[in-house]
Amino acid sequence: MGARSLRGARRRPLDDGAMRSRTEYSARNTTVSMVCSAVTIVAGYFVRVVFTHELSAAYVGVNGLFTDVISILSLSELGIETAVTYALYRPIADGDEDAQRAIMGLYAKAYRVVAAVVVALGLALMPFLPALIPDYGQIPDLNVIYLMYVANSALSYLFVYRRTIIDAHQLRYVTVLYVDGFLLLQYALQALVLVKTRQFVPYLAVAIACTVAGNVAVSRRALRTFPFLAARTPVPRIARSTRDAIVRDIKALFLHRGGKVLINNTDNLVITYFCGIVATGVYSNYYLIIGSIRQVCEAAFRGVAASVGNLGATTEADRVQRVLEASLLVTAWGFGLATICLYELLNPFIDLSFDRQFLYGGDVLALLCVNFYVMGLRNPSSVFHDSLGLFWHDRYRELAEAAVNLAVSIALCARMGVIGVFVGTLVASLATSSWLEPWVIYRHWLRRSSMGYFARMAGYTGVVCVAWVVTDLVCRLACSGLGAADVATGDVFGIAGSAGLAGDLLLMAVRLTICLVVTNAVMFAALHGTADFRLVRDKLAWLARSRGRDAVRGTRGVGGAADGARGDAEPSGREPVGDGSAGGSADPSGSVAPDVGRPAAGETWGAAPGGAAGDEGGGAHARRH
Repeated sequence: MGARSLRGARRRPLDDGAMRSRTEYSARNTTVSMVCSAVTIVAGYFVRVVFTHELSAAYVGVNGLFTDVISILSLSELGIETAVTYALYRPIADGDEDAQRAIMGLYAKAYRVVAAVVVALGLALMPFLPALIPDYGQIPDLNVIYLMYVANSALSYLFVYRRTIIDAHQLRYVTVLYVDGFLLLQYALQALVLVKTRQFVPYLAVAIACTVAGNVAVSRRALRTFPFLAARTPVPRIARSTRDAIVRDIKALFLHRGGKVLINNTDNLVITYFCGIVATGVYSNYYLIIGSIRQVCEAAFRGVAASVGNLGATTEADRVQRVLEASLLVTAWGFGLATICLYELLNPFIDLSFDRQFLYGGDVLALLCVNFYVMGLRNPSSVFHDSLGLFWHDRYRELAEAAVNLAVSIALCARMGVIGVFVGTLVASLATSSWLEPWVIYRHWLRRSSMGYFARMAGYTGVVCVAWVVTDLVCRLACSGLGAADVATGDVFGIAGSAGLAGDLLLMAVRLTICLVVTNAVMFAALHGTADFRLVRDKLAWLARSRGRDAVRGTRGVGGAADGARGDAEPSGREPVGDGSAGGSADPSGSVAPDVGRPAAGETWGAAPGGAAGDEGGGAHARRH
């Protein structure tokens, strides 16, 4: 449903009926997501500090372990949300409310089944907990704690599904404000409970209550924004072709997401088995910080996912390729900067927050940072892969990655300790998804060679490596002048020994300043002359001009044809497509692109020319958490 059809809602539409461009939607979603992520991460950090100091290290390990176990139990859900979101893009673009309602009805039934499956699997696993946790008998109330994790997961599925339609309408910022608002409330109450009771069970009870309350609030907002969802008329029958496409995508996504869960959630299991629950607690602190930084960086891509889906549904391959390749530059720059900052600051931050007993040495730290960068560089291809619906073509990819990861991690952890697990993660990523995901996009949707994309990946990574070496050298020289030791090796304090907390903070501030200045200077010097940099620069300049005009007019933003008529069109990196007469309005801002590349009725996205069935299994959709 387009923004115009929201005018009949009982409440004022979220965007005042204004037709925004994809760039404007992406900018708002990205900004709100990143700001909210940063705020909740800071709040979560303080709760984690309180958690670590008020409860034993064993509970830190239990928290990480049971989180991973529940993620594995939730395999029954994996793929449903992504498949449904993609299925909504076309009805939304066409303003077809009946189709949207039919798809959401199917979604609701599916999630009720998922909740039941999670409960059943969770109860079935309970007898095996003593075998899974070597320290099982030493931790009080472990069965109660485990059941609370299962209940929290199952209850969330009963209310959360309606937020998907808000995200699919490129209004993700709305759900982010609700979800993160309740998360902040949860953190505040949990910190209070920990200080007052020093008990784990009340801490989890707060999480369950806030999770359910947040999901109910988002669901009610979806009904107010899209009142057709609550219509009392019978839910329309979903078209057979749509249902078959969703089921097919879910099958492929089940394999994708199942592999991803095994990749992301087996490290704690391996570490617990070979090194003990306390070692899992040490890793959990690093994972908390690294995962939090990744969450902020990836918020940008979550914010643009719906816009990418709309882009793929309404424009041609050349423009999709330009946006993808420009996104790779932004990703390499952003994750490169974050990687270097993590390497220089993570160990002193862990020491300052949790104590020296939770520190890793420099070799483990460097490997964690390399993994962070390699996984981060996959974000553009991952978002475009899902938003364009390329689920089927590489459906076994992440299962292969999980198998390599698990085999290498087990083999090396038994011999090398914790570092072997991180080596397994790196080897698995480089051997599979890092190259296969972009290749699928170019082979099955863009239908051209992917060598240019891989050349960009290599070039940008080389620039990041140079920036890393230069920044680390400057940090060492600067901190040696302050009398500080090498923070990256675990010898954290130099000036801290005499200056205490003030010295620690000064050392970290110096290193952070060096990272920001030197890294960005090297990246800019190397990349400012590239076509991708110019495209990103022009997009940002256009967006700034658009926001400035809105402020002058006192409106909330008018995108689309109005701006294009004044000659202030959103830059696309190429000449505007179409003249407004070939199947769609020629909107240079990107709000409504011509129908270039849209399939005819009954034709699957990305089907081979001439109605061929496609490359695998009858033509997958090649087209979008």
